[in-house]
Amino acid sequence: MYPIDWAETFIGICNTINAIGSLATVGAFLYLFKKDTDKQKQIDKLTSIAEELATMKSIDNERLNLSVRPDLKFKSMTNGTDGTLDIRIINSGDRAKFVKFDLVSDDLIWEIKPISYVLDKDSEKKIFIRSKGNKHINDCIYQININYFDKINNLYITELSGTGGKIRIIETYMHMPNTFNNA
Repeated sequence: MYPIDWAETFIGICNTINAIGSLATVGAFLYLFKKDTDKQKQIDKLTSIAEELATMKSIDNERLNLSVRPDLKFKSMTNGTDGTLDIRIINSGDRAKFVKFDLVSDDLIWEIKPISYVLDKDSEKKIFIRSKGNKHINDCIYQININYFDKINNLYITELSGTGGKIRIIETYMHMPNTFNNA
């Protein structure tokens, strides 16, 4: 029988414990890596859900804006004997609150300057313009910019252009929020 070398035995036991500790550390790293991978998959899924919700919200906002949008048509008629131009604003869409009318013309002026008013669905309003010089009303060139809100306070600007009784819509666009004072 050989004498027991307690120092060597102790070193052997410590090496065994170190080996087991190293294996446990590797196992813990693998476990944490697996957990991190699972967490990353959860984060990716949540990110995907958040993106889908944002897309759905955007679509819902577009639907809402379209459902409350006024649908304006413009018809004009001139009277050559007194030099007036009558423009009918016909709203077949949702309610519109008109807040500003700008007339750009060297030849025309407002007969009665339009003031703020509400134009409900399936109703109409007339605005009146007249020539201010010797030029015949049918030869007068003009542009009109109309600012109005829908019932959820989206601001729209419609640009009209015309010569005499011929009027056309150049553009209607929704103005970005918080850039116009809704007084």
